Amino acid sequence: MISKSIGAVLVGATLFLTAGCGGGGGSSSRASGASVSLLVGDAPTDALSSFEITLDSVVLTRDDGSSTSNLLATPRTIDLLALRVSSDLLQVVALQPGTWTGVLLSFDPTSIVARDKAGAPVAVHASAGDASGTFSLPVAFERDDRVRLHFEFELDDSLFDDGFGGFDFTPKLLATRRTGADDLLDEVHGRLISTNPAAGTLTVDLVARDDTASRGTLVIAVEPATLLVDDDGNLFSSEAALFAFARAGDRVEARGGLGGDGLLHATFLQIERDDHGLAVAKVRGTITALDLPGSELTLRLRSIEFGAAVVRPVLEGLGNPAEIAVDFSSAEIELRGAEPRHGTAADLVVGQEVEVEFSAFATSPFPARSVEIEDERPGFEGRIVDSSGLPSQFIIYLDESDPAILDGRVASTNTDVHVALDGGERLFLDVGGEPSIPAASLRTGLRVRVRGDLTGTPSTPELAASEVRVKPGRLRGFVTAIDAAGRSFTTDVDGIDDPFGGGDLPDPVECTFSSSPRVEGDAGSVAGFFSLFDGLGDGEVLEIELLGLADGAGGATAYEVAVRVK
Repeated sequence: MISKSIGAVLVGATLFLTAGCGGGGGSSSRASGASVSLLVGDAPTDALSSFEITLDSVVLTRDDGSSTSNLLATPRTIDLLALRVSSDLLQVVALQPGTWTGVLLSFDPTSIVARDKAGAPVAVHASAGDASGTFSLPVAFERDDRVRLHFEFELDDSLFDDGFGGFDFTPKLLATRRTGADDLLDEVHGRLISTNPAAGTLTVDLVARDDTASRGTLVIAVEPATLLVDDDGNLFSSEAALFAFARAGDRVEARGGLGGDGLLHATFLQIERDDHGLAVAKVRGTITALDLPGSELTLRLRSIEFGAAVVRPVLEGLGNPAEIAVDFSSAEIELRGAEPRHGTAADLVVGQEVEVEFSAFATSPFPARSVEIEDERPGFEGRIVDSSGLPSQFIIYLDESDPAILDGRVASTNTDVHVALDGGERLFLDVGGEPSIPAASLRTGLRVRVRGDLTGTPSTPELAASEVRVKPGRLRGFVTAIDAAGRSFTTDVDGIDDPFGGGDLPDPVECTFSSSPRVEGDAGSVAGFFSLFDGLGDGEVLEIELLGLADGAGGATAYEVAVRVK
């Protein structure tokens, strides 16, 4: 079922069945192809910042009971919690037309590494090394079809407090067919095969940074709004300049939406040459301390992007620390965000989320080859405790693990941090597509991550916001009535997992779709949602998981809805 308790994790794998070569993306085979990606929702507990797991195999089951071979070329290690609203592309394979009823996903139980908000490891004990899921409706496709299949670990029903500060993990899996909106992909990596400047596309061989095995090919489409970045971290002057620079064998990193046409419609695209030196590993984390004169920073560990075989033995030898010292004296500094550019050490700030590539990983301080800053302004995490000052300001309490608390810039977790809004900040909901929301929708109880400049004293801190990311409320339940003309529906609530802001929602609750919602699962659009309800047979119900915000009138605005016929 699509059910989660407070702080639950949504984890998924998306299988994208595509036609072979030609104008679309996906496999280079002429047979139907499949690409596999992982997607994740919110954390299983507010205490966790990462949940890494190594996937060994994905096997599909046909309607005649037979199965495919393993669809993964090699095992893949994924940080599920790094994928709040995006997916990770695992594989592109060739499959013959057929009808599919389920999936078996296997993983290495000893590979699971979870960390709390402070970066400390949290024990997870898996009872099994695989999980199976059955599609609510058999999935059939033909040679030229493009079909997405979604596999979700029901971690809410899979993770249990072991009584000793860790979790027991009994994996469960949900399988659904995906249609509608693009699947957002997080940091696709590969080697450039060819370019087509006239079509504005690049064909990439999907190869992980620490693995030479090909995971298939993918066609990346350059869009008018794509950020095109060179190997120094600066923007290309034009699309033509990118195509003039690119050559076969270059490293490619891209993010964007995997569409129904099989193309990755890029929002970010970087081309790199190997002449900048090779890295042995890449680690994601948060800067918690900074020594600019000594060219050293303290990195709170979150996940290993590549090079786990190099990094993990060293960390184990150090007692699995929550943080490590990084020497950035010889590192290239690159800034991401809306205006990517080459940076300097002066751009580093405590609280920034960074990805660090290491030229070696043997002894501390570990030498960095490059430091990629996710956003120039640091982030601050907490919950809204007072919204009476809107639209110009609201007040938050920071989490105890926030670097501003740890380094004394904010006195305590009960200190009022005044967040100032001037109307120029980006205010959005943390769901797919990151839709903008009005300041009036900010209500007490909502969790937020604010980027901006922190000033004032530790007892009277002020935060001028440049960006406010709002964690949505999450409910699960069953649809009992619809009003297609009003784009609304009534839901019997089975559980509310994350607050919608303000007071408690009633049960049943009236829900209204936002102007541009994402509908996933057994329906791919608002119209499909209402048609699915109208077509329910005897004994069937429509189960949903809804992400959204309180509407201020006793109901909820739905920004993302996952739907399944039961």
